[in-house]
Amino acid sequence: HGGGFTVRAVKKIQSMLIFDELLKLDGDGTMMDSATFAMVEYRLAPEHAYPAATNDCLLALNHLVKEMGLGKGGVHVAGSSAGGTLAMETTLNALHIVDTFFVDEPVLPFPTTTTTVDNNKEVKWTMDSPSVRRYAYTRMPPVSWLEWSLRAYTGIETVSGEEDNLTLGTITTNVDITGGAMTASEWIQKRNDIDSTTLLPSIPLPRLILVTAMGDPLRNGGLAFKEVYAEALRKENELLEQNYSNIAKAKGERTDDLPISKAKHFETYSGHVGFYLFEPASFSLIMKEWYDEMYGVWQSRIRKQ
Repeated sequence: HGGGFTVRAVKKIQSMLIFDELLKLDGDGTMMDSATFAMVEYRLAPEHAYPAATNDCLLALNHLVKEMGLGKGGVHVAGSSAGGTLAMETTLNALHIVDTFFVDEPVLPFPTTTTTVDNNKEVKWTMDSPSVRRYAYTRMPPVSWLEWSLRAYTGIETVSGEEDNLTLGTITTNVDITGGAMTASEWIQKRNDIDSTTLLPSIPLPRLILVTAMGDPLRNGGLAFKEVYAEALRKENELLEQNYSNIAKAKGERTDDLPISKAKHFETYSGHVGFYLFEPASFSLIMKEWYDEMYGVWQSRIRKQ
C-alpha cells in the first residue's frame, strides 16, 4: 500500500479493485481459484525508519513462499506510490522468487552529487525533479508532505506541522530508500548467478509493469526507473545472447529464439493513482496486461508439475 511510508493509504479499495478485475479476467477461475492475495502491513515512519518497511515486505514474502509453500503457480509483487518503491526493492532482493512486479507511480528520490569541505564527492538523495516543480501545488500528493515523508522515512528529525513551511527541493538525505533499485548494475549483480551447466543465468529479470501519470509530482521518478530497468534488461540480453549463441552454435541449433525479458510502461492522465477510479478503460488495459503475464507464468508452472 501507499502513504509516503508514514500512513496506510487507500489500501482496501485499491486492493479490492485490482483483485476484482483479475477475477473478471480469469473468467472460469482457472488460475485465480488457487491464488492467494496478500496485503503487507509494514511498519511506518517516523517511528520505524528505512529499511524497516522493506524488511517487513521481504519477511512477509519469504513467509508466504518458503514457510507456507504458496506461489507454486507464480509470485507477483505489486505496489502503488510508496508501495511501488517497496515493490521495486523487494523484487530486487527476491529475484529468485518473483516472476512479475507491478510498480505504480513510485516515490523515487533522485541522486545529487555535492562537494564536501575537503573536496570529496558525496551522493545525496532529494525529491526535487522537473515534475515535482511543475506540479508543486497539486493536492495529490502534496509536495511539501512528500519531502516531510522523505525526512521521516530516512531518520531525519521531523517537527509536527513543519512540512507546510519547507522550501521546495531543499530536503536531501544520505539514504537511498530504493536500496539500489535505481541502479541498473544492481539488478544485473543480483541476478548474475550463472549456471555452470548451461552457462545461462538461472535468475532472469522478472517482467515489469510500470505506471506513471501526467499531473503527478512523482512522474519523473517513474520515468527514470523505466530507463534504469531498460538498461538492466539490455545488459541481461547481451549476456543471454552471447551465451545462448555459443551454446546453440556448439549444438548446431538456431539462435533466433533467444528468451528475452520485457517491460511495459503505461502513462495515465488523472494524476497520482487516479486511474483506478477515473480511467476505467486504462485500468482494465493495465490489469489485462498484468493478468496475461501471470497466466503465462502459471501455465508454464502447471506444465512442469
